[in-house]
Amino acid sequence: MSAWPRSIPPLELTALYRDKVNKTVYLGPTEFPDPTLSEPRAHVIQVCAVALTHGELDWPTTHDRPIPGYEYSGYVVSAPAHSPFTPGLQVYGHTSFDCLGNARPYTLALFQELCIQPTHLSWEQCANVPLGALTAFQALFDHGLLERPAHTDHWTPINKRCLPESNLQKLTLITGASGEVGAWAVQLAARAGAGHIVATCPASDVPFVRSLAAAHEVLDEAAEGNLERWARSKFHIVLDCVGGATLRAAWRVVHAEGRIISVATPAICEKPPRGVSPGVTTGWFIVTAAQNELELIATLLNYGLLRAPLDGDNVFDMEDYERALERLRSGSRGKVVLRVNMRDPRPVIELLKEYGSIESDNDWLADGADDDMDDGDDDDDSDLDDLVLDGEEEEEEEQMGAATGLQPPPPPPPPPPAVLERVEPPERMDQGNPLAIPIHTVGVDQ
Repeated sequence: MSAWPRSIPPLELTALYRDKVNKTVYLGPTEFPDPTLSEPRAHVIQVCAVALTHGELDWPTTHDRPIPGYEYSGYVVSAPAHSPFTPGLQVYGHTSFDCLGNARPYTLALFQELCIQPTHLSWEQCANVPLGALTAFQALFDHGLLERPAHTDHWTPINKRCLPESNLQKLTLITGASGEVGAWAVQLAARAGAGHIVATCPASDVPFVRSLAAAHEVLDEAAEGNLERWARSKFHIVLDCVGGATLRAAWRVVHAEGRIISVATPAICEKPPRGVSPGVTTGWFIVTAAQNELELIATLLNYGLLRAPLDGDNVFDMEDYERALERLRSGSRGKVVLRVNMRDPRPVIELLKEYGSIESDNDWLADGADDDMDDGDDDDDSDLDDLVLDGEEEEEEEQMGAATGLQPPPPPPPPPPAVLERVEPPERMDQGNPLAIPIHTVGVDQ
């Protein structure tokens, strides 16, 4: 007998799909996800917001009807037994590229794909964080040459005695510093105490990168000879977020025994035949869901040590997906974010409790699920709409809150004006991945 309540009344849900053949995107009906059909240890998440990144709609997939959007923010509405992520918690994260995306009202996420979201950010801002921030983090500290500070309270250049001494000697170059990964990279490098950070970006984005207060120098990436004066001193670490000619030029300014990583295309593919210092190494990796890293990023955001930049013009309702995709294809800086399901999660949480939730006597991290659980009452013909709280029925809402022990979810805080200020789109967008691999993937050390 399945542990999942298969007798839940049908819910009218809509997801965003992409047609692989016609290269189009459309809204269509979807089902409430059943973790027992794919991964019994998965949590069911009510998706409040989802982010779409440049080039994502062209990524290869094995699904017949792929759903885009791999980073999300929302509520846990059902969890495996003994999971610390209990129903009602506000979470954010990103899910595997091998699975369906999260542009749907309810999705599935494993333990390592979940994290308590930053406390002062809106749903839209939280959804915009995971992939860009994790890619930058892993590129700099897991595959680059920067050392990760030992403790959370050491991530600040104010007290340099707490920072890794090796970082203070590092010259760091970050290209495409205004993009989805670059904007996080300059901030993380600065908070980890990188000695000198040079950031390049389109001329129209120079004020934005300077506003991050992270790079020591911000240069127009199109200016002739903007890196020539570094031809002698050179950089110990180069993180390229552009590819093409920018990446080829970056190879020539890497210090001997230095390291160059690109998240736009494998750096080795753009290595010039001459002018490269001896001993320069490179690598290619696929960004992975790392809960401890996402927790650290949330902490730094809560401390105000990182900013979560999101242009307010890049936020849309999912029903307005056509305008959102036009914005994404226009070369706007950063991703677009879709509001998906902003409803009160308590009715669905109560519905899952009534019909039986995933429970197991085994540890929830163990393989498999308990097959001996009751399915719940199969005779209830109620529909989700019968349980949705009417905003005018205040007494009923208070009684439900008292009965469930869940507090009404607070309204999303207004985005900080400095983060969501309107900016003009750049003259160009980061170059696409010629290998048809997600721009967030970078692999095996060369």
